[in-house]
Amino acid sequence: MAATNAQQRSRKARLASVHQVRTPCTAPLKIPPNSPLPSMQNYHNLIYREEEREMHPYCDFAGIGLIPWSPLATGILARPWSQMGATKRAQLNRFMSWMYSDADKVIVDRVEEVSKQLGHSMASVAIAWSLQKGVNPILGLDSIERIDEAVGAVNLELSKETVAALEEPYQARPVAPMW
Repeated sequence: MAATNAQQRSRKARLASVHQVRTPCTAPLKIPPNSPLPSMQNYHNLIYREEEREMHPYCDFAGIGLIPWSPLATGILARPWSQMGATKRAQLNRFMSWMYSDADKVIVDRVEEVSKQLGHSMASVAIAWSLQKGVNPILGLDSIERIDEAVGAVNLELSKETVAALEEPYQARPVAPMW
């Protein structure tokens, strides 16, 4: 952290950010509250919520913003489970079978159920859940439809009961090694 601070003081870098590290890795950095480290990019969605245990509280304490990536779990949360293998990404991404399993079906089914109840797309529901967690997720907006879903999510208020219903099927899992 001292090297990063020196880079910022010398104006060789404006801001520093951290991407996908474990809380025990950041603690030795002695990041003080209101530090020049403005943000953390982490993997966080309805299927993978392990960051909520330590990293999110730590970032809140240290004044570090959270910018999660893949709030749709590489598209898994954007369509019914039966359509999971229908996308080009699912067919070409060799890591998807490693990252997701049949145990995630219950979560995807719950997102689908809630989306039908609310009259919004599954993607909008998953993004709205992420936004209500107080974070600003990185979205892959590669079409007008994706932009419309993201805009719809901004205005979608999920009740406490709906959030609880979405979170209820989650089972703790091993911390995912990220690259």
